[in-house]
Amino acid sequence: MHNFSRLNRLLETAGLPLAQAGPYLEASGGQRQKVEDWLAGKGLLGRKLALIHAGSSARWESKRWAAAHFVTLGTILEQQGIVVIWVGGSEDAALNQTLSQNIGMDATGVFSLLELVALAHQARFAVTTDSAPMHAIAAAAIPVYALFGPTDWRRSHAVGQQQRVLVHPVACSPCYLPECPPRNAHRCLAQLQPGEVLARLHQDGMLG
Repeated sequence: MHNFSRLNRLLETAGLPLAQAGPYLEASGGQRQKVEDWLAGKGLLGRKLALIHAGSSARWESKRWAAAHFVTLGTILEQQGIVVIWVGGSEDAALNQTLSQNIGMDATGVFSLLELVALAHQARFAVTTDSAPMHAIAAAAIPVYALFGPTDWRRSHAVGQQQRVLVHPVACSPCYLPECPPRNAHRCLAQLQPGEVLARLHQDGMLG
């Protein structure tokens, strides 16, 4: 059961109104203006944008998709006229620097949580790992395509985005191991190919 549903059961048991199934975070006018100014300074206002969070907490590196897969995805998105913006915090800095040297724009640490929501309002969609930015971006009510492997998407997908979860089913997943045992070769995510993600984006009209 998803954590949201579990918490709603507690509310129901206590006789309290249930929470509505939709995340909501509101950026201030100043925070929205900061995002618009940043986009304008980069020549990105009015462009087709995709946010990608490729990282994870240092404890959960098993949640990360292969960097090469992200580069392939980002390259094809930009060939389709969609500008890729790599987002995240300090733990994502090294990874995002490497990715942005190949394709896209590095916005690591530029925005606060609420500013990230404001940035997401400017984007067509996002691709993320199972992470805090996944949930924050979903609060902007844009399509969020989340890549799940070692954790159970049924318990922790972004609320309202369960139809956009992408997985590669293997017997050992979900394992909830922060580091994949070498014998398993990280198959749950390594075998989820960029073509599968792109096919889903195309199917949903995100690339048009």
